[in-house]
Amino acid sequence: METLLSRTAAKTNILTPEKLRSFLERYQGKSVQLPAHEGIDDEVYGSLNIYRKEIIEHLAYWVGNNGKKALNDVFEAVLKAEENEDCRVSLQTTMDEIVKDL
Repeated sequence: METLLSRTAAKTNILTPEKLRSFLERYQGKSVQLPAHEGIDDEVYGSLNIYRKEIIEHLAYWVGNNGKKALNDVFEAVLKAEENEDCRVSLQTTMDEIVKDL
Protein backbone atom coordinates (compact mmCIF):
# COMPACT_ATOMS: atom_id res chain seq x y z
CA MET A 1 0.00 0.00 0.00
CA GLU A 2 2.85 2.37 0.85
CA THR A 3 4.39 1.76 -2.57
CA LEU A 4 1.13 2.62 -4.32
CA LEU A 5 0.67 5.81 -2.32
CA SER A 6 4.25 6.92 -2.92
CA ARG A 7 3.74 7.09 -6.68
CA THR A 8 3.20 10.71 -7.69
CA ALA A 9 1.20 12.14 -10.55
CA ALA A 10 4.46 12.70 -12.42
CA LYS A 11 4.87 8.92 -12.54
CA THR A 12 1.25 7.92 -13.09
CA ASN A 13 -0.33 10.71 -15.16
CA ILE A 14 1.17 9.98 -18.58
CA LEU A 15 0.61 12.24 -21.58
CA THR A 16 1.07 10.38 -24.84
CA PRO A 17 1.30 12.08 -28.24
CA GLU A 18 -2.06 10.55 -29.12
CA LYS A 19 -3.69 11.98 -26.00
CA LEU A 20 -2.18 15.41 -26.61
CA ARG A 21 -3.41 15.30 -30.21
CA SER A 22 -6.87 14.49 -28.89
CA PHE A 23 -6.66 17.44 -26.48
CA LEU A 24 -5.61 19.78 -29.30
CA GLU A 25 -8.47 18.66 -31.54
CA ARG A 26 -10.91 19.10 -28.68
CA TYR A 27 -9.53 22.57 -27.96
CA GLN A 28 -10.09 23.43 -31.63
CA GLY A 29 -13.66 22.12 -31.46
CA LYS A 30 -12.85 19.38 -33.98
CA SER A 31 -13.03 16.34 -31.71
CA VAL A 32 -15.06 13.50 -33.19
CA GLN A 33 -15.70 12.04 -29.72
CA LEU A 34 -16.71 15.35 -28.08
CA PRO A 35 -17.64 17.90 -30.74
CA ALA A 36 -18.15 21.45 -29.52
CA HIS A 37 -21.73 22.64 -29.78
CA GLU A 38 -22.38 26.06 -31.25
CA GLY A 39 -25.04 28.49 -30.12
CA ILE A 40 -25.18 27.33 -26.51
CA ASP A 41 -24.28 29.09 -23.28
CA ASP A 42 -20.48 29.27 -22.89
CA GLU A 43 -20.81 27.97 -19.34
CA VAL A 44 -22.58 24.76 -20.34
CA TYR A 45 -20.61 21.53 -20.72
CA GLY A 46 -20.28 20.82 -24.41
CA SER A 47 -19.51 24.39 -25.38
CA LEU A 48 -16.16 25.18 -26.94
CA ASN A 49 -15.41 27.55 -24.06
CA ILE A 50 -15.82 24.80 -21.45
CA TYR A 51 -13.77 22.33 -23.48
CA ARG A 52 -10.96 24.87 -23.76
CA LYS A 53 -10.99 25.56 -20.02
CA GLU A 54 -10.94 21.84 -19.32
CA ILE A 55 -7.96 21.24 -21.64
CA ILE A 56 -6.03 24.14 -20.05
CA GLU A 57 -6.71 22.71 -16.57
CA HIS A 58 -5.58 19.20 -17.55
CA LEU A 59 -2.42 20.40 -19.24
CA ALA A 60 -1.60 22.93 -16.50
CA TYR A 61 -1.79 20.13 -13.93
CA TRP A 62 0.37 17.87 -16.08
CA VAL A 63 2.94 20.62 -16.70
CA GLY A 64 3.00 21.32 -12.96
CA ASN A 65 4.16 17.76 -12.40
CA ASN A 66 6.31 17.26 -15.48
CA GLY A 67 7.41 20.67 -16.77
CA LYS A 68 6.96 22.62 -19.99
CA LYS A 69 9.94 20.91 -21.62
CA ALA A 70 8.23 17.54 -21.23
CA LEU A 71 5.08 19.00 -22.80
CA ASN A 72 7.13 20.35 -25.68
CA ASP A 73 8.75 16.93 -26.16
CA VAL A 74 5.33 15.25 -26.41
CA PHE A 75 4.13 17.97 -28.79
CA GLU A 76 7.18 17.47 -31.01
CA ALA A 77 6.18 13.80 -31.31
CA VAL A 78 2.67 14.91 -32.35
CA LEU A 79 4.10 17.13 -35.08
CA LYS A 80 6.51 14.43 -36.24
CA ALA A 81 3.62 11.99 -36.70
CA GLU A 82 1.54 14.47 -38.73
CA GLU A 83 2.26 14.34 -42.46
CA ASN A 84 -0.08 17.14 -43.56
CA GLU A 85 1.61 20.55 -43.43
CA ASP A 86 -1.68 22.44 -42.96
CA CYS A 87 -2.55 20.21 -39.99
CA ARG A 88 0.91 20.78 -38.48
CA VAL A 89 0.45 24.54 -38.77
CA SER A 90 -3.01 24.30 -37.20
CA LEU A 91 -1.70 22.15 -34.34
CA GLN A 92 1.21 24.53 -33.76
CA THR A 93 -1.11 27.54 -33.64
CA THR A 94 -3.37 25.78 -31.15
CA MET A 95 -0.45 24.68 -28.99
CA ASP A 96 0.96 28.23 -28.97
CA GLU A 97 -2.41 29.51 -27.77
CA ILE A 98 -2.62 26.88 -25.02
CA VAL A 99 0.95 27.36 -23.79
CA LYS A 100 0.47 31.09 -23.27
CA ASP A 101 -2.34 30.24 -20.80
CA LEU A 102 -0.36 27.67 -18.82
